[in-house]
Amino acid sequence: MSLIGNRGKLPYVAPKHAVMGMTKTAALDNTTHHIRVNAICPAWVGTSIMARDFAKQPELEKIIRAVSPVGRMAAPEEIGDVIVFLSSASASYINSQALIVDAGVSLTINRM
Repeated sequence: MSLIGNRGKLPYVAPKHAVMGMTKTAALDNTTHHIRVNAICPAWVGTSIMARDFAKQPELEKIIRAVSPVGRMAAPEEIGDVIVFLSSASASYINSQALIVDAGVSLTINRM
């Protein structure tokens, strides 16, 4: 939601867009210190928070499977792998970017 809009979700989406502005500003402000600032924008990640949400809304898991092109949430380790990559020398030229890690959900979510 940090890079796309969604009807009726203004209170949820607005802070995510603000984080993207802060990411870009922090990236520019810190180039002289050789500090890169990027944002990771995941879709749903299989965490204890999601397990709690599934307990409250059992239909949510079915919806996520239907919306996700790969039919599942991300494993926490998959997001961790992205963080490791962005922290590595292999990503030394990546700065002020939003890396969408959603298996293509952002391409399909507003079509439902």
